[in-house]
Amino acid sequence: MVQRRGHALTASTIANAHRKKGARPFGLSDFMPDFSKETPVREQSTEEQISIVEALNIALKGRDLRKDKTEE
Repeated sequence: MVQRRGHALTASTIANAHRKKGARPFGLSDFMPDFSKETPVREQSTEEQISIVEALNIALKGRDLRKDKTEE
């Protein structure tokens, strides 16, 4: 927590040095992550996972070594 607070202090100091005249000053909480809010996790389907791997494979110039390709 101390590490994050130090980074937030640095960020708020820099932001306050460059803020417009009359704008409200930034505080530490403006730059601290809020872990109390839970974001819902959506499960990926098998098809979504396969399409991501296929896209990465194409981007990295890999070869598809599957014997039975699901989509062609």
